[in-house]
Parts: sequence; structure tokens; C-alpha cells
Amino acid sequence: MVDIKTHPLAFVYRIWSPVITLNGYRVHGRWGPNALPLPAGHHHLAVHIPYLLPPEIGRAELTVPVEPGRQVHLEYRAPMGAFMRGALGPPPQKWPGLVLMYVFLGVILLLTVLLTVVLVAATASGG
Repeated sequence: MVDIKTHPLAFVYRIWSPVITLNGYRVHGRWGPNALPLPAGHHHLAVHIPYLLPPEIGRAELTVPVEPGRQVHLEYRAPMGAFMRGALGPPPQKWPGLVLMYVFLGVILLLTVLLTVVLVAATASGG
């Protein structure tokens, strides 16, 4: 079972369906839980999101050992940025690039506030 998630701030990724590759074969993927019935043994799992440029983002790969009669729960989290890797493993996984995204949004907010203060000060002194 692979639960494929994207952060609400990265909502644009939901335009595309995630791609799951299992032992070299493409499997239908969707956002949310994906059941992948497998026989016992080791299996190679890869997940990514198709995109415009680059053509795929968030690739994450893992070799999954499946024991007879057992179910393996994994979680994939899409990255916050297009040029980052995704996170794949036992839940809970961290959002790749989340801190960087918050810093970026904080800088944008700070610049917006500073620009507003400068424009208000310039208008008040010129008027």
C-alpha cells in the first residue's frame, strides 16, 4: 500500500496523476492510497510526478521487502520544489523542501511589506 500525498501549497501537482513504477513496469497511480498486490520477495518501487519542465519531478525509489502474508504500508510525499526529490518510505515522511518554501514565502512577504512602507512614505512626503 502506497499513500501518495502532495502539500496544499503544491496544489498544482494535482493536475497530473502520479506515476508508479514497480519492478520496471508502470502501474496506474492516483493521489491517495494505492493498493499494489505483490508476491513475497523484494520489489523495486519508484514514484514521480509528470510535469512540464522538467518532465518529471519528485522521483523517489525504494527496494521493498514483502514477507508472505504481510502488508507493507509506505508513504510518498511530493516535494515542494520542482527540482527536488520526493520522500518515500514508512509513514510519516517529511515534506521535502518545506522549510525552504516557508523561507521563500517569508522573504516575499517581507519584501511586500517593505515596498508598501516605502510607497506610503514616498506618497506622504511628496504630497
